[in-house]
Amino acid sequence: MSLGSDEIERMMGDVVTGWGINTSLYCGTCGYNLRGLPYSGLCPECGHPYNARDHNLVGIFLPQRLELPISDVFASLVSLGLAVFLALYGLREPSLFLLAALFGLFAVLFLRLTWRRVAQYIRWRRILWRIESEE
Repeated sequence: MSLGSDEIERMMGDVVTGWGINTSLYCGTCGYNLRGLPYSGLCPECGHPYNARDHNLVGIFLPQRLELPISDVFASLVSLGLAVFLALYGLREPSLFLLAALFGLFAVLFLRLTWRRVAQYIRWRRILWRIESEE
């Protein structure tokens, strides 16, 4: 049985001190400080996997864009309003009902995407609040 480089590095990280994360990196799910832990493994607080090796940051908190997606929320509300308007108008004019259904589908998909972005923003804000409160 041969061990891969990941398994060897993980074992060395458990045995040799200094073979781990030596800076403050935070779990991408809960914001737990991973300093002192091996380069890859499971977050001790939430259990989600992380990997902090070079060029392979998985499960690590990296705040790229921390602004509320207001334009997405506005566009979602406009597309939903247009879909409702076309649906109500389509009840009187049956030829527009298909267009209303298409706009309705578009509005639902866009609302779902916007909800995911807003939820991600809220999660990032909670992680930042936790990081700032620990420092």
